[in-house]
Amino acid sequence: MLTTADKPITDGTGVCAAHEGAPCSPVPSVWIGASSSVIVSGQAALLSTSTIPCTAGGGVITIKHQNNQVYLGGIDTDMAGLSNDTVPQSSESEAEAATGNRDSSPAISAEKSETERNSDKEPESEAGIPDAQQCRTNCWCSGRCPEEFKGKCSFCESPDSKMLIVSDAAKLRANLEKAFPNIYPQLAAALSAIQYRMEDAYRIDTSVAHHHLIPGNECYGKKQRNGEMRYPLLIKLGNLFQYNINCAENGILLPSFSNVQLSRIMSQEKPRLFYYIMDYDIANSEQIAKLEQPKRSIIGSQLHVGQHSYERRLNLLRAEHPELALYRCYEDIVLEYLDTFEEYYLERYETTCFMRDYDQEQKNYSKRMNAISDALRQKIRSFPHHGMRLSWLDRRALVSFPALLYDVGISIEEYLERYMVE
Repeated sequence: MLTTADKPITDGTGVCAAHEGAPCSPVPSVWIGASSSVIVSGQAALLSTSTIPCTAGGGVITIKHQNNQVYLGGIDTDMAGLSNDTVPQSSESEAEAATGNRDSSPAISAEKSETERNSDKEPESEAGIPDAQQCRTNCWCSGRCPEEFKGKCSFCESPDSKMLIVSDAAKLRANLEKAFPNIYPQLAAALSAIQYRMEDAYRIDTSVAHHHLIPGNECYGKKQRNGEMRYPLLIKLGNLFQYNINCAENGILLPSFSNVQLSRIMSQEKPRLFYYIMDYDIANSEQIAKLEQPKRSIIGSQLHVGQHSYERRLNLLRAEHPELALYRCYEDIVLEYLDTFEEYYLERYETTCFMRDYDQEQKNYSKRMNAISDALRQKIRSFPHHGMRLSWLDRRALVSFPALLYDVGISIEEYLERYMVE
């Protein structure tokens, strides 16, 4: 059974999908989406949906193959107390070898006595409702708080309907400048150095976009149609642990330009401008390439313009190019990561007091959020080349629709004819 202690390795024969078949030498970070109810030797078991970012240059490692048909001496698969989590386990033959001959294995009863079943129930309040459930309904509390936190719990008082630290590009910029004081001016200058001139000598200057890898309002703090937060528990914990959506770990520099400048550009010229900017492949320019890899990781070459959610235009693109069926807009990719993260805490909150080990819980929350940011950073930075082979599309994340069209090799003429939808 795999746990969070297990990290992916290769025997020297593996190849890296994030580097076009180069030898794979993974540098895994932290598993995301492990089980909260199945613990093996003190470590959380991995689920079929668990992922781990690779920090060796891009990519997210997933579990593709599993076998859950494990025979352990006649244990009923519906046995009470087993988790509903889909946990990758050893094969049936391996399990049989470990437990001996099937015919001689003692059957283990899955039944619980009436006394045991009753002992599992929550203590009920005077109104007949379990105390813990009453707390969870009102404030997500497990109801199992140590005495010092009962009635004055910061977790219970932490709001779940809004971000206390709101998304702010100016603050993200300040944090990036502070985190990288020696190289930020150099990177910003490289992004701002490109100029685009039209036939009438009108000039467009590039500028720096400070992109939130996990967008605050559109993803992390996304609201549903009924006005409620999509991730109320993540928001509640983020507020409790003072997670800063504007932290440097959640930022990357991308080329952009202002809408004021774009208003001067005619519709035929605009896609040419988009392609012109990305043709420079800024992250791999001579000025940037000489920097060490960790320093280059905060800059990308794909153009940052327009909304991150472009599903309507992407559907139009899929209709013309069925081979792009697996491609998704940037927000959908981020939401998938956050869905898994929210599910992780939904499985934990009923049995966890987040105030008991506050420092460790705060550290774990930030580490997991930063792991998501890093995975997105690698997806943004991988394959910054025009017309990449379509078989690699699911490895790539594009923050804007023009960058998507450029990456998949859509010509400027086809762009003008079919996809100029703002």
